[in-house]
Amino acid sequence: MANIVGSLGLYLETWLKNSVQNPTICDPHSQVSKFKKAVETAINSMAATQSSPSLVNFHLFLMNYSSIRHLAFAILCLSSFSFATEPPVAKESDPRVQSDGKGWRLDKATRTDPKLPRVLLIGDSILNGYGHSVVKGLEGKAYVDSWVNPYNQSENLNRILADVLSNGPYDVVHFNMGLHGWQEGRIKPGTFEPLTTAYVQVIKTQNPQAKIIWACSTPVTVKGKPTELDDTINTTIVEHNKMAAKVMREQNVPVNDFYSALISHLELARGDQFHWTKPAYETLAKLATESILRELQSSTEIAK
Repeated sequence: MANIVGSLGLYLETWLKNSVQNPTICDPHSQVSKFKKAVETAINSMAATQSSPSLVNFHLFLMNYSSIRHLAFAILCLSSFSFATEPPVAKESDPRVQSDGKGWRLDKATRTDPKLPRVLLIGDSILNGYGHSVVKGLEGKAYVDSWVNPYNQSENLNRILADVLSNGPYDVVHFNMGLHGWQEGRIKPGTFEPLTTAYVQVIKTQNPQAKIIWACSTPVTVKGKPTELDDTINTTIVEHNKMAAKVMREQNVPVNDFYSALISHLELARGDQFHWTKPAYETLAKLATESILRELQSSTEIAK
């Protein structure tokens, strides 16, 4: 038992130190799984030698071994260590703006080469349209995670964002949000800019080395008349794009102008108000891929 506890403590202690020093090499999910198995082995060994393995008996049993100092140190570090987490299951109550694809989700790339950079795409149902092409365009150049969600600016979103970013660190974060915030009452007057600023700050705090790119929201057309803009909803989209662009200037975040890319090609709209045909999504994918590659190249040059 002494050997088990000592090995268990040393293993976790070493892993924690390596994770902090080089988080891109250490996979927390894999390592935690190994740690849990080691804990089970230790508990089973304890139970075999104790007639009543209560929590108190377990504590007293472990205290008989000097090697417990390693385990205590490791657990102390573990209590303040931030692990990657999954975002909560998202729901959109408005039937007009559903996911238009595989649903709201966080898709994580399978990583086999720790040297390749990592990219996080954040967006709404429009990301379901162009995201796959971005992944394909960056194949062999970067690993791409995609978070497709129906959120609008809010303090709750900023908390969820922090959890999603714990799956990093990421080298580039390309994000958009807008098609779920135009409904009356979703964003309180006067809060759009401060909440958007706080969103950017969450990214900078969680991933200080990451390059950030913002993509403005796409035009909204009249249902059944794809070449006509929806006067009510699209006016709000334009106002939100302007406010967000102001925040990005203040935060020194470059902009992908998705709106301008499609406003002169409304014939590519699908006709359901919000979504687009494949040629439109290919246009957005090209913009996103090129901007991400520019930021990755800039990071490489700075590193040299």
